[in-house]
Amino acid sequence: MDQLTAQVLSVSVAAVARLALRQWLQSTAVHPSMSGFVVPSGSLPNLMRTALMPLVPALDAAATRSHH
Repeated sequence: MDQLTAQVLSVSVAAVARLALRQWLQSTAVHPSMSGFVVPSGSLPNLMRTALMPLVPALDAAATRSHH
């Protein structure tokens, strides 16, 4: 895999991780008994998998090219 492709894929995965984490943290619930604490709801791993799905073809193509 060439360096540019590796960098583009790396930046893309990092951006997806930031976006998924931001979305997960925005789906929070504040518990009255725990003032000041924020409790995210939902599954972060599931959200990450869903958010990464659009990158799967590019990641698969890069993996295939690197094995040849």
